[in-house]
Amino acid sequence: MICAAVAPTFIGLCVYLFQQHDYLIELTRSNAQHFVRLVAQEERQLLYRTESILRTTYLTAAVRNKNKAECNTYLAALLEQHPSYLNFGVLSPSGELLCSGLPAVDQGMADRLYTQQAKSEPGIVVSQFLIGKISQRPTIVTALGFRNEKDELQSILYASMDVSVLGRGSTLRTLPSEARLDILDRNGIVLRTIPDNGLTGQPLNEMALTDRLAKSRHGGSFIHEHTDGEWLVSYEPAGPAHDPHALTIIYRHPTDAIFRDVNRAFWIGCLLTALLTFVAVALGWLGIQGVVGRPLKKLTEAVRQLAQRRFDTRTAHTLHSKEFNEIGRRFDEMAQELALQEHQWALSIDRQRGQNRILRMIAQNLSLDATLNALTQLLHSLSGQSNACIILLDTTGKRIETCFAPTLPDSFLGPMKQRITDWRVSPFESVISRRQLVVVPDISADPCWQPYKQLARQHQLNSCWMHPILAPDGNILGCLAIYRPTPHVPDSEDLRLSEMVTELASMAIEHRRQYDALRYQSRYDPLTGLINRNVLDRHLKHAVRQASKNSTRLFVMLVELDGFKEINLTLGHHVGDELLRQVAQRIQSLYGTISDVARSGSNEFALLLPEPRSQSPIDDVVKSLLEEIRRPFMLDGVQVSISASIGIAIYPESSTDPSDLLRHADSAMQLAKQEGRGHAFYKPAKRAESNRILLLSELRHALNHDQFVLHYQPKIHLPDGRVTGFEALLRWRHPEHGLMPPAEFITAIEFSDLIHPVTLWVLENAVEQCKAWQVQGFDISIAVNISARNLVNVELPERLREVLERHKLAPASLELEITESAIMRDPGRALDVLERIHQIGVRIAIDDFGTGHSSLAYLQKLPVDNLKIDRSFIKEMLQSNETMTIVTSIIALAHYLQINVTAEGVENNDILRRVSRMRCDYAQGYQIARPMPAEDVGPWLDKHLPR
Repeated sequence: MICAAVAPTFIGLCVYLFQQHDYLIELTRSNAQHFVRLVAQEERQLLYRTESILRTTYLTAAVRNKNKAECNTYLAALLEQHPSYLNFGVLSPSGELLCSGLPAVDQGMADRLYTQQAKSEPGIVVSQFLIGKISQRPTIVTALGFRNEKDELQSILYASMDVSVLGRGSTLRTLPSEARLDILDRNGIVLRTIPDNGLTGQPLNEMALTDRLAKSRHGGSFIHEHTDGEWLVSYEPAGPAHDPHALTIIYRHPTDAIFRDVNRAFWIGCLLTALLTFVAVALGWLGIQGVVGRPLKKLTEAVRQLAQRRFDTRTAHTLHSKEFNEIGRRFDEMAQELALQEHQWALSIDRQRGQNRILRMIAQNLSLDATLNALTQLLHSLSGQSNACIILLDTTGKRIETCFAPTLPDSFLGPMKQRITDWRVSPFESVISRRQLVVVPDISADPCWQPYKQLARQHQLNSCWMHPILAPDGNILGCLAIYRPTPHVPDSEDLRLSEMVTELASMAIEHRRQYDALRYQSRYDPLTGLINRNVLDRHLKHAVRQASKNSTRLFVMLVELDGFKEINLTLGHHVGDELLRQVAQRIQSLYGTISDVARSGSNEFALLLPEPRSQSPIDDVVKSLLEEIRRPFMLDGVQVSISASIGIAIYPESSTDPSDLLRHADSAMQLAKQEGRGHAFYKPAKRAESNRILLLSELRHALNHDQFVLHYQPKIHLPDGRVTGFEALLRWRHPEHGLMPPAEFITAIEFSDLIHPVTLWVLENAVEQCKAWQVQGFDISIAVNISARNLVNVELPERLREVLERHKLAPASLELEITESAIMRDPGRALDVLERIHQIGVRIAIDDFGTGHSSLAYLQKLPVDNLKIDRSFIKEMLQSNETMTIVTSIIALAHYLQINVTAEGVENNDILRRVSRMRCDYAQGYQIARPMPAEDVGPWLDKHLPR
């Protein structure tokens, strides 16, 4: 506040001093400019006096008459009268010297610049610095030309002035000792320097000043020279009015000398101002310090101690001023309140940390005993004198299950546990039955504690309060009892702490019971109490590892109850559930101690029977189990008898994989049901089904990754031996097994949903290849086999049309081969599909004719173009007359129905000649050519069929 009051005055004084400083500087600059003007005026007056002398001299008769002797005498006398001049002279208009004040050789002045200027200029002419031709001394010359009435130049008078005459005016007597005065001619040559420094006749060699003079010969400023420091410079022209720049006056004064007095006065003023301000501030500070500073220091120290959390700090008794004493009293009250809050915050933080620790124990699924013991210890650590006991009821809520009290002595807790078995006759009866807080300020005076007051007194437990521990649904889980060594009524802090403990205890108990229930449900079947399928899988893996380690066998048994669904439908599901429970009990009574028993399905049980534990052959074990299940059950007052089917898989004979063992046991159980034998063992031959599933998976991968290829077998026309077409045969280029024939995989395709996409793939590629050969010039057709499932596909004709149109192949160039059995599966639908295909123009052949069960009635109705006699007849007809008769009859029948005949399996030349003599139309077999890939067909055709 003192500084704020003094600061404006101090700032004002400083501003005034700065203004005075600037004023003095400006005044000095103005005085310098005025001084240089006075000097310039004196020099200008000197020139004007010289002009007057020259005009007066011209008026004399000696000069006007140009009498040389008289003129010389007159000028010599004039020179004696004016010793400041070096010479006076008269020149002719041409510049010849007519007369002179000094004796001189006759020489002209025509080459002098002032002579030329005097001829043309009407006023006085001032020359630059010269060395006089006559006087041989430094000089400046003033010249003046005179004319007659006709304005004709008569003569030129000049006066040679000693340069030392310059700067002798009265003004220069006041030139400061540190100052310097320079007089320059029009070319910047130094005429005179005051004080003299020997630079007369030399050019001014100061760049900064020279640049200023080049811009203007009038003015002034501060100029810094590298050698001489900073100067205040003022300059003014001193020539006549018509030629002001003939002379220039330069006044310089070093700024150090100029501002020495100014700065001294300025700093003296500043120091005086600062001193006065300091005295004022010091006096004010001492006064305020005595009245305000000392109490404030005490309050500041109290604040510092408070910041260090020393809440016992008190200051009111040290402050005597009324106002500061009131502040100190308020401050002490605040410190007391902060101390109380600090204590409460510390308790709250401790409670929160303890609560978080208990919650982590609950979340980590630690045992309930550890959690509740930690909870009672937490309460003891937070309350100091309190000891807690948690009473836990059983799940029925009728009896006390256990008690947790690690901080209570065993000598008290042991007798209490022995005496209390039912909470209804215990000191906890009131809190459990009322489900609300019960406070016992003095145990010795409470009737409920009468049987136990002596025991409590011995252990210095004189007061107690109890909280019920309630589940979220309101059910009673137990109670919390808190004991104190002295009679005591709990305050709000005690109740807040005990309520937190009861909530955590409720959470821990409920969480643990739910966890145990979920764990039980995840491991055991809730109906039978047996382990479930998940636990069975883990036990099976362990049992397999043990059997492998011990080199023993393991029996995996699946038991399915026969007729269980009928019992559920007729007697109800509750009877079926009871049946399952009784079956589980019987199985456990037989093998519960020597094997794992699990419920693996709705009416299915699984047993794991290690070999060392079995005391009898496995067949006897199975028979005894079947007999036990067949023994009648009493269900809801009704006697019921059932049977079972058991499948057994053996490790390691059946498999070494646990999942395969269960699957194989299931397959054996299904076999036992089908055959009605009661039980069956899995045999490796039963792997066909699983292999078929794996095969189908590989076939799907083959279709999606272009592993299928087509090979082509030619067919010839027997009468002329001409190649008429090819049959497309599917092959599988397996990445591991190489090229696989259709016999190894076609059956799996026919009985799966792959049949349709695979057939379309074969049609697409066969038609495309046939069209390519036709484009190359070969007149051939293509034949494709289709299955029975293709034949009943009503969309097949339309798909055929799309394929043919896409590749622009004539329908007659495509032949579909169908087996007799495929037609006879559904003759009506097959006939409809074949007629639609035939209407498109596609030819139809019956493959493997003679091996099926076709009806001649249907044969004459079918739109058939070709019959292909099965290769089994063709191979045997040379060795069997009966087979020869059958082949002859088939050919005759086909020709009678106007159908062509193709002999399949022609593998030697004898068979080829025989079928040709039998008037068979076409032949196909190894004798003609084996099936070949597409890239080999072209070269083969070039040999056997012209383009």
